[in-house]
Amino acid sequence: MLPFLLLAYAFAWSTASSTTAGSGWEIAGQDGVAFHTHGGAPARLGQARFRVLWQGPGPGVLTVTGVEYLTGHGCDAAPSQVHSAPTFGGLFVEGMPQSARELTLEAGKPQVVTVGFPAVDAYYTWCDRFAFRVTFRAGEASLSAVAETNVTRESELPKP
Repeated sequence: MLPFLLLAYAFAWSTASSTTAGSGWEIAGQDGVAFHTHGGAPARLGQARFRVLWQGPGPGVLTVTGVEYLTGHGCDAAPSQVHSAPTFGGLFVEGMPQSARELTLEAGKPQVVTVGFPAVDAYYTWCDRFAFRVTFRAGEASLSAVAETNVTRESELPKP
C-alpha cells in the first residue's frame, strides 16, 4: 500500500444537506464522503442518503420523481448549479435483499433510505462542492431535500 497524504478536505464549511417536511413526512439529507487521487480518475458518486420519517396513520409510500446533481465552487457557498439530472435507479434500506422503485414505510419508524442512480464524476480541486437534490413523492406530497457529498483529494507522498 502506497502512503498517501489527504489534501483539501474542507471541514470549516456548513453542510448543504437539507431537511424538508410536509404532509406527515420528514426527509433529511445525510452527508456523504468520497475520495479520489490527485491527477487520477475522479470520484464516482452514485447514491445519496436521506433519513426519512413517516408520521401519518398506517404505512406511507415513498418513491423518487427526480434527481439533480448540484455542483459549486466556493467554500462558503452551497452547491447550486445543476450539473446533470441522473436517472433514478432505485431505493434501498439496510436489510432489503435488493433495491425497489418505491418503499412502504411504517409510521413512526425513522429509516435511512439510499437513493441510487448512475454514477457521476466529482473531481475536487479547491473549494469544489457536490450534492444531490432529490424530489420524492411521499404519499401525495412532493418534497425535495439535498444530500451533500464531501469529496477529498488524496496525493501520493514522494518516495524518499
